[in-house]
Amino acid sequence: MQREIVALRQAELSYALKRVRELPWVDQDHLFGWGHSEGVVAMGNFPGAIFKARILTGYDCHRGFAAEEPTLVVMASEDPYHGHKSRNCWTASNGAENVTYLEVPGSEHNAAQTDEGRRAVIGFIRNHLSSAK
Repeated sequence: MQREIVALRQAELSYALKRVRELPWVDQDHLFGWGHSEGVVAMGNFPGAIFKARILTGYDCHRGFAAEEPTLVVMASEDPYHGHKSRNCWTASNGAENVTYLEVPGSEHNAAQTDEGRRAVIGFIRNHLSSAK
């Protein structure tokens, strides 16, 4: 991925977080970050423990990621863009205890849209909504 695209995604995330922090109705202690496809590069490597948890879908994580919070990675085994490398997310995290990796069967680029992926995301969010930050 080109450096310009990575920089753009990081800038988008920085801007979104800045704006969210200005909204009085947002519970700042319960922010979840979700990166999909190109957005995984920004979400997975955004510094600091600023989210309650992070979700990564549709990217092979070959650049690695440094999320400090609990992280759910949902990939399809036959993702047309990254399926052949889907296990890279687990490898890139060095098997970190804060990472939950789910590989679902099929070719859905956003594997969270599959029944199994959707259940995993909902369960992950529910589990971490009740946990202390």
